[in-house]
Parts: sequence; C-alpha cells; structure tokens
Amino acid sequence: MRIFVTGATGYIGSALALSLLEEGHEVRALARNPDRGSFLAARGIRVVPGDLGDPASLDRLCEGTEAGFHLAGWVKASGSPADYEEANVAGARRVFEAALRAGVRRVVFTSSAGVLGPALDGEPLAEDSPRRIGFLNDYERTKAEAETQVPIFLGRGLEIVTVNPTRVFGCPVGPDLPPYTAMIDRYLRGKFLLIPGNGRSVGNYVFLEDVVAGHRAALNRGVPGRRYLLGGYDLSYREFFEALARASGVNRRLPRIPAPVLYAAAGLAGAAARLSGGRPVLTPSWVKRFLYDWRVSSARAQAELGYRITPLDAALDRTVRGLRERGGY
Repeated sequence: MRIFVTGATGYIGSALALSLLEEGHEVRALARNPDRGSFLAARGIRVVPGDLGDPASLDRLCEGTEAGFHLAGWVKASGSPADYEEANVAGARRVFEAALRAGVRRVVFTSSAGVLGPALDGEPLAEDSPRRIGFLNDYERTKAEAETQVPIFLGRGLEIVTVNPTRVFGCPVGPDLPPYTAMIDRYLRGKFLLIPGNGRSVGNYVFLEDVVAGHRAALNRGVPGRRYLLGGYDLSYREFFEALARASGVNRRLPRIPAPVLYAAAGLAGAAARLSGGRPVLTPSWVKRFLYDWRVSSARAQAELGYRITPLDAALDRTVRGLRERGGY
C-alpha cells in the first residue's frame, strides 16, 4: 500500500514510517527540511519537501496514496496561540483537504490524551469522558479543536480514525530525544536531579513501540469517527523512577521541588524570554498541567484494535539499552 506520513521526522512519526516500510508499504514522508529527513531517505522512504502551510506540497505528498497518517503539529511547550492554531488546527484541515483531493480512503490522525483533561476523581479517563476543567495550555486546546474537524470530513467521505497517545517513552530512531525519553536519558547520565511537586502526581506512560503498533492497528481496524487512547501504565513520578532504577541498575536520590518553586522558576523563565526575545523553556500553564493526575484507560483500543501494552520493566529495559548504545555510556 502507498501511505503518506506527516510528522515523519519527529519521534513517533519516524518510528511509524520505518515500521510501515518494514511491513512492505511504500511510504512518503513530509519534511520541512529535507536534511532532517535524510535518515528516512537512506532507508528507502520518499521524502517530500514541504510543510503544513503549503497545500501544493501536501498535494504532492498525498498524490497516488491510498492511506495516510497525520502526526505533524506544534508540540513545543512554548509558542504563541497563533503558532498552535496554524499548525494544529489549520494544518490538520489542510492535510484532510489534500487527502480528499487525492482520493485517499483513510487517515489516522494523531491527537493527544491531553484533550480529555486530568482525572479529577482518581478514576481513569476513557475516550468519551467529558472534560471537567478548562484547557491548561494552547496545545491541548488546539488539538481538541482539530478533533472537531473530523466529523466534517467524515461527512465528505474521508475515513478518519483518531488516536490519543499519553506520555511516550522509548529509544528514538531519529536524531531528537522527546521529553520523556530525554528525562530517562538525563536520569541515566545523572543530570535529572529533582522530582516536580510532591512526587505523587500520576501520569500515564506508554512505550513507543506500543504506540506505533496502535497507529498501524487504527489504520487496519479502527472505526472511522472514533478516538482510541493509546496508553500504558498509570504511575506517579516516584513509581516511574523506582521502575527505571530497577531496569537500569541506577538508583539516584531525587529530591522533590515544591510547586511554588516550580511556578517561580516558570516566572523567571518567562522574564528571561521577554528580555532576550526568545521563548520560555517553562511556563506556568505547563507547571500546572504536571501537578494533576492523568490516569487513562486503553480498554477500547485493546478491545477494538487488539492493542497490547508491553510489560513496564521490559519496555524500560529496552529503552535503557537503546539509549546507552546510542549515547555510548
């Protein structure tokens, strides 16, 4: 099958594109900077120069394909509201439009578990759980807005299946280390020294290989118009690092950072960014986000897609071994 992938130079997208190639599919990858896609081209993926703001390049990407995966977007912790809206909302709409023009049958759209909000009563959230608080940042808001495009395009004949990954970790195939894998890497190197908040806030952590397999299953088995949470294990920060210590043999004492200190650091980061004209590396909205619990259930994906969750110790062991081989330590 001929398949297009946006966001193929990113973390999940690159692993997905290469897994599709290994399955025997013909894969096209959109790349704003073709040099960043050179590691994909070297493996036999056709890299199409372009970006989400250029409909002509999206037409070239989709032409002659039968299905696609849309993963590209603005995922940075900082940026203007316009940055998020242009990439995550307008960009998704342009990809869906291009897919329709090309006669593509089905697109898997990668959203985020964050659109559901935190689990306020301790019970894991499911795909249809109502959001109970306002959006905590522009990323969540614009991903949720992009999901409202799905029924519009379903009505126009494009089958769209949405997947919502949680906090993804695993050794990357591309050049970049995403946040949670970077957290593991920094822990192994002795550079991650503090736990945010009281250490009891819960997040859902999922292995990269499981997320990639969930994307492929969504293409083959997902119900158009439905969303599927691709999650793993609900763990507090303390539980996560205890599991990482077991998998790596590295046991570090990690003091906790009280929430007021985190907010103060975010304020200083914002002031420094304003003086330098850059973007803050930490914002108050992102601090607030990581002080909530984010429990989710992947029962729908398991039942309808055959989604499987790798045992935590095995997933962390493979991640640690991959990072050590990659980093030479």
